[in-house]
Amino acid sequence: MTYCSSSDLPSVPVVPAADLTLIIAEADREIAAYLLPYDLQGGGDDTVKEAAIKLCKAGIFMYSWASGDVPKLLVTGDKRIQGDPEVAIKILRDEAFALLHLYVESQIVRINLRRSFVRVVNGQ
Repeated sequence: MTYCSSSDLPSVPVVPAADLTLIIAEADREIAAYLLPYDLQGGGDDTVKEAAIKLCKAGIFMYSWASGDVPKLLVTGDKRIQGDPEVAIKILRDEAFALLHLYVESQIVRINLRRSFVRVVNGQ
């Protein structure tokens, strides 16, 4: 399942399209692995999409860092981090998994609410 696409991400001239596709696929795998124990998929949910975008941005920073093309100023949402890609990557990944945690909690509450409304009639 694809949680975000290249059109959801900022334009990144230093990352070739093929590598961006790999970064997106890796983010998708991480999300799927996180949701698997809960038997959830998360498709179409804005919270999961935002988590995917954050994981992709972290992947882009990792790619840039590995290629030696690290910008002097990294912007992650409302945070600006001066020249330390490790910090930016950690912040983005932490924010992404916090969003996934919120998504899982909200789905568990929904499932429990549905179960609480099931009525037993004549012992069946």
